Amino acid sequence: SGKIVCTGGRSTRDVNEAVEKIHNKLKSVKAFIK
Repeated sequence: SGKIVCTGGRSTRDVNEAVEKIHNKLKSVKAFIK
């Protein structure tokens, strides 16, 4: 689930969650194309 950057608290976690959502979308898109 990506690297955690120490810029303090919530914003970092929100960024990591957003990145994970993007990765999940990319995975499902690739699976769909196959």
